[in-house]
Amino acid sequence: MSTWVDQFAGQIPIEVTVDDVLALNERDAGHRYELSPEGVLTVSPVPGRAHARVASRLAVWLSQTYGTDRVLQVVGLSITTRAGSGLRIPDLVVLHDLDLPDDVPLAGEHILLAVEIASPSTEAIDLTSKAREYAEFGIAHYWTVSRGVDPTVIRRVLDIDTGMYVPKTEYPLSWMLRHTDPAALL
Repeated sequence: MSTWVDQFAGQIPIEVTVDDVLALNERDAGHRYELSPEGVLTVSPVPGRAHARVASRLAVWLSQTYGTDRVLQVVGLSITTRAGSGLRIPDLVVLHDLDLPDDVPLAGEHILLAVEIASPSTEAIDLTSKAREYAEFGIAHYWTVSRGVDPTVIRRVLDIDTGMYVPKTEYPLSWMLRHTDPAALL
C-alpha cells in the first residue's frame, strides 16, 4: 500500500499555494491539508469518531439557535494575514448571516465563531498559530475543545484593543450543552 508521500511524490511544489492545498484536499480523503499564512504545510489524519461525535454534538446544539445553514463543519477558510495567505479548516464555524453566495470566500467578518477540537497532531497549532491567525483574520469568537471523557470547552473572545483572544469561560462540554444557550455565549 502506498503512502500519501508516494501518491504525491513530485507533485507538491517547493512553494505551496492555497490552490495547491485545495487540490491536495480534493485528491486525498485520508488526510487534511492546511497552509499557514507563513507557508507551512500541515498534514494531519482525518479526525476519528470521538472527534466527530464532539463536532456533531456542538453542531446540533449551535444549530438550535443559529440554524443548520449557518453552522458549518470542516469548511475551508482562505486566511490572509500580514504574513501572507493560507488555508485553515476549522472543525466548526458559525456564520454571521446567510446573505453570502456559496462561491464568495469567507472572510473574518462573515464568521461569528470558529471551533477547533483538539487532536493529538494539531493541538499545539490550534492553541498558538490558529488562535493568532483567526484573531488577525477578525473572527470574533474562538473556542477550543479538549479531548477526554468529558471534553472541556474554552471560550475566547477577540479583544479589539489588543487584537488577541481573551479566555472568558471554561465548561465541561456535557454541562455546557445542557445548561447554556448559544446566544448567551456569542
